[in-house]
Amino acid sequence: MGETQLILPSPTKRHITLLYPDGRPKVGMDLTVSEFLWNQNHCAVHEGLPLGSFRTDEKGTIEVLAPLVPLYLDVEYLHNVGTGPAGVAYSANSGMKIGPEERVVVKEEWELAGITVELRVLTPSGQPRRGVDIYANWNTNTCGGHDRIAETDAKGTARLDLDATFTALGLMIGGPYSVGDPDAEGKSRDLTDAEMRELFSKRKLTVRWGPVAREVPPMLARPLGYWTSVPVNCENVRGKWADPENGGTWTLNQIGDDITGSLMLFKPNCGSVTWQVAGRMNGGVATLNATQPSPSVDKCGAPAAASITATRAPYCNTQSAKPRK
Repeated sequence: MGETQLILPSPTKRHITLLYPDGRPKVGMDLTVSEFLWNQNHCAVHEGLPLGSFRTDEKGTIEVLAPLVPLYLDVEYLHNVGTGPAGVAYSANSGMKIGPEERVVVKEEWELAGITVELRVLTPSGQPRRGVDIYANWNTNTCGGHDRIAETDAKGTARLDLDATFTALGLMIGGPYSVGDPDAEGKSRDLTDAEMRELFSKRKLTVRWGPVAREVPPMLARPLGYWTSVPVNCENVRGKWADPENGGTWTLNQIGDDITGSLMLFKPNCGSVTWQVAGRMNGGVATLNATQPSPSVDKCGAPAAASITATRAPYCNTQSAKPRK
């Protein structure tokens, strides 16, 4: 077998200085240094010859004995990439290739201040949406940059730790879904650019998200403790119905296909609001429109929705109908 002779350049003292963008030295930073060989693989993971671990001095400088070849610094830093919802946008980067020069000066952001924000998700009628997953996208030079970061609680609220690397937030019920998955229809939405800017600037955002699209309209079910001598009729919604989607109670009367009645929504500590209801029955599905809220502002000072439109089908289990006591 033949032999291969590998000739390496003579090592020399090289100086690498890490600075903030304003010229301040990055003092006391620990990092490892390698000779850069290649990164043509999955996620561009670097492979190289390790040269050791170092700590920057009061000038932000390390001295490395190495040939005049490209080097790889195993550091985390924030690179300015333009503008985003927080104003100036950064990329959360890991690993840096530098040139073969004897003296190299690097200016980057090394820390980034974060903020804690509150995102609240409600139904169109103002009821909390629990269990909504929050997904995030952020700038990075690695394979990451997208993940689930939170879930709304019983109040429909999620507290998020964000910074200027974040580019987008999405809401999702169920899933996660693959691209083009029909089950995802109506079950996810991204925050708009305006909503993202408001969330970063005010650190609080409330989103009202319409009902999840379904092939079958959401059901109305007899409330617990409600008794009726009238059997459940899929073509007639006369009676009192619980609405799991909005968390309220519909009290309805029906003559022919015409429906009248009321909708009452209750919030703990904020009292109840009642709307007048008119609607129509068509093919076993009731289209309901609630207007004229009373009071127009609840006890917590929140204005009631001027109107609430809903499409509901009655739960037609006749065994749930029991004689009135």
